[in-house]
Amino acid sequence: MPNQVSLRMLEKPTKLLLYGIVLGIVVLVTGFAVSYYYSSLADDLVTECKNENKKPTLAGAPSWGKDPLLCNLHELESTVTGSNHGLVGVQAKMVETHRLVDVWRSRANMLSAVLVGIFALPYGWYFLLHRIKELSNAIFGK
Repeated sequence: MPNQVSLRMLEKPTKLLLYGIVLGIVVLVTGFAVSYYYSSLADDLVTECKNENKKPTLAGAPSWGKDPLLCNLHELESTVTGSNHGLVGVQAKMVETHRLVDVWRSRANMLSAVLVGIFALPYGWYFLLHRIKELSNAIFGK
């Protein structure tokens, strides 16, 4: 099959571009895997929070003194501002793990885009040089 192109036959800038794309995809998948891990951990913490609300109060302790915990992540994050949110226990863990989900997703997206961009620079440069050479040859009639 003479029409097949192997990786050895490609020019160096094209190889770098392909390596950059593969590396960007690996970083993106890794970031989403870690983000998924933290998302499932946050779901487990929500379940733990709901189970704490179902725990009975101590014998002799007044039942009116214990307010139920807010276990909805979106409501909890909307009531909390800043990094020092004053939450303790399972609620603080819930907010922190949910924040880590967003951090890992955004960092993975940013890092993969930067990596692909850096690895694409040589390809773009040589592509531009080839077009300039073609244009100069057309102008001078070569």
